[in-house]
Amino acid sequence: MNEKVAINNISHRHRSRALQSLFMKTGIILVYLCLQSPFAIFGQVVNHKLANLEKFGTAPVILTIIPDTISQIDEFTVFFYDRILSVYNMIRQEPMKITGKINKVRNLVYQTDAIDHIGYIVVKKNGVFDGKKMPLDLLSSYLVEPGDNVVIKMVKDSVYLKRYNRDISGIKASMYFGSLYFFSEYSLYFSGTGSAKFACRYEADRAVSSYVHNYDVEMTSKRRGYPDPGLDVAEKIASDIFRKYETRINKFAYQILLSDYIAWQETDYFSRYKDYIKLLAKSRFPGVGSLIKSFRKDASMWPKDPDGSVINVCLYYPTMIIVRQEALNMDTTGKFSSVYDSLRTRFHGKSLDKVLTTYLVDYYYTLKNWEELLTDALAVVQTGYYHDKLNELKDKMTLGRPAYNFSLPDTAGNIVKLEDFKGKVVFIDFWYKACSWCIEYYLNSLSKIEKEFAGNPDVVFITINIDKDKGSWMEAIHDNKHTSLSAINLYTGGQGSDHPVIKYYNVIGYPRPILIDKEGKIFNVSNTELREADKLKNAINTVLNMKERTSFKPTDSLEGRKVNAGSW
Repeated sequence: MNEKVAINNISHRHRSRALQSLFMKTGIILVYLCLQSPFAIFGQVVNHKLANLEKFGTAPVILTIIPDTISQIDEFTVFFYDRILSVYNMIRQEPMKITGKINKVRNLVYQTDAIDHIGYIVVKKNGVFDGKKMPLDLLSSYLVEPGDNVVIKMVKDSVYLKRYNRDISGIKASMYFGSLYFFSEYSLYFSGTGSAKFACRYEADRAVSSYVHNYDVEMTSKRRGYPDPGLDVAEKIASDIFRKYETRINKFAYQILLSDYIAWQETDYFSRYKDYIKLLAKSRFPGVGSLIKSFRKDASMWPKDPDGSVINVCLYYPTMIIVRQEALNMDTTGKFSSVYDSLRTRFHGKSLDKVLTTYLVDYYYTLKNWEELLTDALAVVQTGYYHDKLNELKDKMTLGRPAYNFSLPDTAGNIVKLEDFKGKVVFIDFWYKACSWCIEYYLNSLSKIEKEFAGNPDVVFITINIDKDKGSWMEAIHDNKHTSLSAINLYTGGQGSDHPVIKYYNVIGYPRPILIDKEGKIFNVSNTELREADKLKNAINTVLNMKERTSFKPTDSLEGRKVNAGSW
């Protein structure tokens, strides 16, 4: 799987280019005056009363894979995700690996333990990406229910390339469409109990993949203000496909599938609105206030969110809610007021627990007062699983907690550990080669601060790279755009976002700076402070002038701490 951050970065560039073009060509047409409801594009209303439909019996999930050629059992890997907070948090979560077996007719059979609730399946197949052999996503986060018995037949027929998407370069960096890129010459055919969910998602993905961020197509609706006609077309196509499968899928599962499909596309939609307002605010456009007012007025006409039991299981929907709230809270300066307070007021019960927890776990490093908000959330959130997630965040990232004692190779292959820098202030920056924001951060801020403290032996600058290809990492170092040769440049050994240090800090966006004091304790994790040169300089000076408090004891893990397994 490609890093989630890669497609975010690419989407950002597309958004900026499209919005800037719109700005230049129209002299700022009031395009956001009549924003249509995101749900109206699909023409389907999400059912709000499904509480009784989420109850299942207890049964395992069985997957049978019929490869196009005789395959060994180790050619495929199947993972089951039991509880997932959000799609971004999924990358950091340790799934249950399902042991498979070969049946009499040489098909591969995988069976989970008995479950009583909805979960997600990931199927990986050995392949080659960028010249390197690795397990690649064949199916990514597919919804499963207890008792599903799905047969997956692989056929090398090139139908996808012939019928849907001749140019697959546009989805190369996409986390969502990665499986279509990796196995573009294959088609998957599904049968058996529960297979309609798989077929619906798979058909919709293939049909819309060539339209997302495609600016060469015409709008199919009157959705004024939507700067991506390709995504507009994609939503209409997906809507027709979902209707075709609606009666063949359990109602509760269908609502989850539909809600998430709407959400991953609409997250981009609200992100574009935010970028547009920021652009107008930066240019001091006098009509920005009217645009914001119209956007908020339209929001009052949007259909209600789905039932809390649906949101509770969704991967993408909670993130869409957060991005949507940021858009609603934006002011004429391009900034937004407290999203946390708005979410806390708007949602209740399970929905509130899920949304608040997702917001803090996935966005805490962007919030100035996140520890204060975390304290409040711990008093508000009642669901055991989410409460545990908040406590885990508190145990790991609260200022003054022991930092993670990483053990990583440098450019010479020497193993470097955090404990090697006892008594020094340690600054860490997480990055990857294709990250344009990482380049911007280094050239405009970090490089200046490195020079500022170049002669101070008590300050150490460390970078941690997540590229899976070592050659790309080494090449980027020598380009002097992401980091410098004077910094201690470390590598995650090809594990990328699967490396323990990335999971520990829940790094889901890049660049990601962290400042550690002389005692090996977390001092500052704020993106808003550490990504500005002056504030970073002040933070380092503050740590340098602190008196030592206790011994240097960075942590290797959370082992030994009591964590309640909790319940949904």
